[in-house]
Amino acid sequence: MKTVKCKGCKTDLFEGDFEGFLRITCPNCDKNNLIYINAENKLNSFLEMETDS
Repeated sequence: MKTVKCKGCKTDLFEGDFEGFLRITCPNCDKNNLIYINAENKLNSFLEMETDS
């Protein structure tokens, strides 16, 4: 089980077993988080995308 936190404000965004890409907009600070979780369910890379607002 992996817990993913927002790159900006560290709010928990996702918890569970998942493989692949997740794009989650943080409900707290509106930062757009693009996350890739590999087959071992570890956080492989954490890319930060700025939202167009």
